Amino acid sequence: MKHSIAAAALLAATLTLPAHASSTQAGAYLGLKAGSILVDIDELKNDGTFGFTGGYQFNNGFAVEADAMFGGGDTILSGLDYDMTTYAIYGAYRSDFHNNWFLKGRLGLLNEKVKLSGYGGSESWSDTGLSVGFGGGYHFDNISIEAEYTIVEQDASYFTIGAYYRF
Repeated sequence: MKHSIAAAALLAATLTLPAHASSTQAGAYLGLKAGSILVDIDELKNDGTFGFTGGYQFNNGFAVEADAMFGGGDTILSGLDYDMTTYAIYGAYRSDFHNNWFLKGRLGLLNEKVKLSGYGGSESWSDTGLSVGFGGGYHFDNISIEAEYTIVEQDASYFTIGAYYRF
């Protein structure tokens, strides 16, 4: 919940900036994002997720970007927690939609690490596979805001809101 409040504050702060950018503008970018882990396992409760994104966008709207996401939560069993970390590299595409609004799609390779801990012990596992995401956002001068849904695997996904700075 704290991460969601921080994301909302970041979003509100960027809404006061002037708008003049295009989603097909080339250059490097870095960003922060926060949101929720959506897990299709009833025993897990979500405490949220946050992460970092960096990439380079070419003039034609295509980009290469890397993500690092960190999150976790509790289980329905008191004293048992889980942590989920993902690292990914994506090919992405942003298309101008209307004025400074854009749509985004991405496909890439993601490594997921999950750790379940409690009761004096822990167990970890990891998996690597394809990941797909889609979303949209709005460009200001050098700052963009973006909402995105990313599928991590069959029963896990993220919904995030982020802000990105273009160099």
